[in-house]
Amino acid sequence: MLLAVCLSGVAGFVDAIGFVHLGGYFLSFMSGNTTRMSAGGATTHWVAAGKAAGLIGMFVLGVMVGAVVSRHPKERVAVLVATSATLGIGSVVSRWTDIGGLLIAAAAMGVMNSVFQRSGEVSVGLTYMTGTLVKAGQRFVDALFGGPRWAWLRYAALWVGLAAGAVTGAMTYHAIGLIALWIAVAALLLISAATATVRTLSESNASVA
Repeated sequence: MLLAVCLSGVAGFVDAIGFVHLGGYFLSFMSGNTTRMSAGGATTHWVAAGKAAGLIGMFVLGVMVGAVVSRHPKERVAVLVATSATLGIGSVVSRWTDIGGLLIAAAAMGVMNSVFQRSGEVSVGLTYMTGTLVKAGQRFVDALFGGPRWAWLRYAALWVGLAAGAVTGAMTYHAIGLIALWIAVAALLLISAATATVRTLSESNASVA
């Protein structure tokens, strides 16, 4: 759960950078981009529609890369490293072309969504919160009617992580520009190292037992 909240925070951080820099387009929230693309096409604003479509395409490409990488024996760590590497490439490219760098950053967010998979399906959505908020509301009502008292908190925590990351990302972008992407890369590398360490310790303890 801690890993999921941290990654949602990173997703919010990156998404806010892209949103502010691109003037209302998202790097991780493809429902919003789909609306922008459709509305742009319907009103013949082809440039706007094209930007949104490009971000959607790169995100889906990233999802596909993440699905391939997740087949590695150490799937979670492998996907985290792939996400870090992809976002790092986007950060480098953004020095020469901001649009190109942010398109690659959108792909990185797609890769990230393969961190939590069960039976080939995403079990925890890290970059989209509509379903998470629905579950939080449902679990809260369950608690009122005698169900698990705190089950709703795990979903609320994911939303808070994304929102806090977005606030931090927007503030950091206004302070230092697209260089802020490197902060997200550093955070992902730290998360990757921590996850690998926990996994190694767990495996060691299991072998001893």
